[in-house]
Amino acid sequence: MKTRNYRAQLLEMRRQLVGDMQRALEAIPEEIHPPGEHDIAPSEGVDVEISLERQDEAELRGIDAALQRIKEGSFGKCVSCGVEIPAARLGAVPYATHCVRCEKQLDETVR
Repeated sequence: MKTRNYRAQLLEMRRQLVGDMQRALEAIPEEIHPPGEHDIAPSEGVDVEISLERQDEAELRGIDAALQRIKEGSFGKCVSCGVEIPAARLGAVPYATHCVRCEKQLDETVR
């Protein structure tokens, strides 16, 4: 498995995500109250920021964990059963931690 390609893909995803998060956070006050309107209510900005952060931070944690697995040499193996995660899955979701079978089992458990 060519981890170098996945590493480059993950680093690019990370760079884009961090940039997107920063731009979104900078734009919050203007989106809630256009320039010239009253100051933003403290709770309004916090609620929007928390919603954005939860989603993006989960993806960022996944990316960082995948980069760590590359360093450790465990990248591309299912953390539940140890089988190799198919290249097609890693191509679509390079920070995937489970093979398709284990991911389905997790999804069924959560429901």
